[in-house]
Amino acid sequence: MAEQIDKSVDLCWYVGAYTGDGDKHKEDEYIANGEWVNGYEDKYLDIVNSVKVGDKIAIKSSYTQKNDLPFDVNGQTVSVMEIKAIGTVTENVGDGRTLKVDWKKFDVPKKWYFYTGRITIWKVERTQNNELANALLNFTFGNKEQDYNLFLNHNYWKN
Repeated sequence: MAEQIDKSVDLCWYVGAYTGDGDKHKEDEYIANGEWVNGYEDKYLDIVNSVKVGDKIAIKSSYTQKNDLPFDVNGQTVSVMEIKAIGTVTENVGDGRTLKVDWKKFDVPKKWYFYTGRITIWKVERTQNNELANALLNFTFGNKEQDYNLFLNHNYWKN
């Protein structure tokens, strides 16, 4: 049975797990420990402190891709965000760095194209006027496939 789209998710924090520590990604450690840690001691502290218990969160990795895309963009490079796990914040420690999270890891990361965030912690909210954010939330928290045409029909990507 297919998982239902949870349109009640109105906000998600998309967070990175790359620490820059010898090219180490820490998503497996974060998931095993039920946490997420801001890898910076002097950046994003206020943003992390603004995260509330009950907020949704997703571990992501962002990069660009030019080949083997599931659509045609005439050889252009597009941004990609792999979503590796989703969860719910159970505690904000209040140090600007540590969140306790109940995680669910995807067996295979979900690839999302075009509307991506490379920043360590990116807040995405559902609004009436932002169909891109709404589509990303539906993709992340349900089985809604990405509608590539939503992006390919923008002037930048049109042939």
